[in-house]
Amino acid sequence: MHWRKTSLILSLIFVLSSCEDRAILDRYDNIAAYGWAYEDVMDFEFEVDDTSHYYQWFANLKISSDYPYSNIHLYLSTTAPDSSVRQEVVSIKLAEKNGKWLGQGVGRTISFQEAFPKRMQFDQRGIYGVKLKQYMRVDTLLQVKSAGIRIEKQEEIF
Repeated sequence: MHWRKTSLILSLIFVLSSCEDRAILDRYDNIAAYGWAYEDVMDFEFEVDDTSHYYQWFANLKISSDYPYSNIHLYLSTTAPDSSVRQEVVSIKLAEKNGKWLGQGVGRTISFQEAFPKRMQFDQRGIYGVKLKQYMRVDTLLQVKSAGIRIEKQEEIF
């Protein structure tokens, strides 16, 4: 809980400290009506032109209010310009133990933009690729409406 409050405060400070949009990628892709199957992969590309800054990653999610889980596990595979690959699984908490959603709701749709636990540094300039898929213990998630990634340029690395 403490980490979540700290993360929220830091995110608000970053948002309020600048009028410009720091996003180098901000995308939601719609999920097909049959659901987000385990083997369905979303592909994104973004360009890094400054390796002297940190970058904060966020999960962009829109789910229906009848989503049956309090979290979601996402698998990310990031390919650098030199073709090296970094893979990780990120768990995003979506609801409190009492069932209260942590996102913002409009009707039956709950939207989330949750920061990943750690920031990244990029050591190469150029085009990066990201593959994103759901990594839950079910084959198909029916209640996820859209998913994506946001990456924001942050403060300079000293």
